[in-house]
Amino acid sequence: VVAWFALSSTLLGQGVLRLMRMKRTGPRASIVQPFLIGAGLYGTLVGLLAHFPINYPSLYAILLSLPIAFGWRAIKEFSGKTEKLITRSDSAVTSVLLLDGAIGVLLIVYVLVACLPELGYDALAMHLFIPGFLRGRHQWTFDVTTYVWAVMPMLGDWIFAIAYMLGGETAARLLNVGFIFVLTQLVVEMVRWAGGTARGARWAALIFLSTPLTFTEGSSLFIESVWGTFLIGGTFSMLRVLLGTNSKKQLIFAGLFLGFSAAAKAVTLTVLPVLALVAVFSWRRLADRASIQWVLVALLLFLMVGGIPYLTAFIKIGNPVFPLFIAVFRSPDFPLENFVVPDLLNNFSAPDVFDKGVHWNTLYAITFDSVRFLEAKPGAAGFHWLLLLVPAVLILIGAREFRGLWIAFIALASIAVTFLSTAYLRYVFPSFALLSVILGIGFSVLANRIGYIRTVCSIFIVGVFLNLLFLNAGGNYADFEPRAAFSESHRRQYIQQRMPIRNAVEMINRLNGEKTPVGFFSESYAAGLESDALYPSWYNFKFYESIMLATSERDIAEVLLASGVDIVIVDSTWNTSKKRRQIEAATEKVADRSEERRVGKECLRLCR
Repeated sequence: VVAWFALSSTLLGQGVLRLMRMKRTGPRASIVQPFLIGAGLYGTLVGLLAHFPINYPSLYAILLSLPIAFGWRAIKEFSGKTEKLITRSDSAVTSVLLLDGAIGVLLIVYVLVACLPELGYDALAMHLFIPGFLRGRHQWTFDVTTYVWAVMPMLGDWIFAIAYMLGGETAARLLNVGFIFVLTQLVVEMVRWAGGTARGARWAALIFLSTPLTFTEGSSLFIESVWGTFLIGGTFSMLRVLLGTNSKKQLIFAGLFLGFSAAAKAVTLTVLPVLALVAVFSWRRLADRASIQWVLVALLLFLMVGGIPYLTAFIKIGNPVFPLFIAVFRSPDFPLENFVVPDLLNNFSAPDVFDKGVHWNTLYAITFDSVRFLEAKPGAAGFHWLLLLVPAVLILIGAREFRGLWIAFIALASIAVTFLSTAYLRYVFPSFALLSVILGIGFSVLANRIGYIRTVCSIFIVGVFLNLLFLNAGGNYADFEPRAAFSESHRRQYIQQRMPIRNAVEMINRLNGEKTPVGFFSESYAAGLESDALYPSWYNFKFYESIMLATSERDIAEVLLASGVDIVIVDSTWNTSKKRRQIEAATEKVADRSEERRVGKECLRLCR
């Protein structure tokens, strides 16, 4: 399914390029650009189709088959280029082959982990839940009274929904890893474009893939992989026009990819001022009438594809960035005095557990005190920044590598702007990719002009080695069980031992033929549920408020009946024992695993 999606997206993108009479750009006519065009268009289409009850596997299969049916001649060309890429006969030295081998091993690790069951909180509560809901109910409700995040930018989730609809959870997780691979290819291409060597580009790729933050993004179904790929793709397209010799017409791809990025994650809005500043400094490249024309076309495309989720949110709730800035965009459905996440009222702020701002010791802090910047253990940001980043920037300054310096400026300025509101590492994941590019360029400069190549390689090896020791610092797979990736029985056992609520969700789907809402008095692990999940949390603060105000069994029953709930899941550690007793008194037990403490605490109950 993932290969099918990749091929169809690439063919669709090539068709768009031919329609616009444009050629692919980038090293060796990279297929990254057409793939991103096609993938973004597919995600945008699914986001539009999600409004209607027509989202079935057969429809998605037809949509993926159309580019192949009409572009079958291009498949031969595509396969020929792929064969040349695999069997190319570069005069590679041993060190390059070793780097290729190390990168290949890491890619295999990413794929194996993607074949394991999902264990991440965000994925099970949102990013895997949305595709499952779409497959079970055939449309998304965009109902912010049930899910406060229901109208947030979701292009990444729409793309994952394609894979989930046709291949299930594993396909969606593999597609997530696929975008990590595409982003790695962009890192390689940017190093080569900025004057770096093939070996420097490989070091950049290895550094990026060995970074624990990258593994965190690749091992769970976050959407930063999709978001980061489009953001870096748009940035690269823009730089190739402003700092290179590419046709001004290529600006439309910068607008398109940045639009896809904005449709995937609102944090894009904090990066755009930095890119605008780069454009202002390069104004001479855009001063003629033809350039202004293409800038306007790029802006139009950005607004067309990037503005869809914000327009939807404005129409649905009157707030284009809901649930942010509620104090500005007031809504009668969400009175401020009842809103349970006050940090989100006025800015892009996360809970106070994370730091804010950039300080003199930030580089040290993100390395050894990562818990202040991510739900992770120390080392989650990677150790190579302390060893390599500052020297690499100084080397670029000394060598006057202007392309590399602009990339460094974009990365560091984006981190600084984002950290002003929230110093959260996932929000600067694309900047980590750009900083890996800086390291690759710095390595190339040293190798070409200064020497000391063995010393430099030794330092890079130390950085990669330390990264690999802490690879799972932000992940959920410390107890890697390969059998769970290839055996359905071991997979179920793996889930039962680590997250039995996921098996309870499967049971609910079988019991809940009418697909009535389900109450989750537990962690919000509702991925795969084919009905609405009611969370007593900020996800659904009205349901949460009603449950918390209930003082008796009768009150609880009335809340559940008013919400249409027939089935609830109760965790033996949820909230207070008094509140749990009220819920238990209002329901009848269907299944209970609390006695088997080794395999979980969830209890499935039917409402009386």
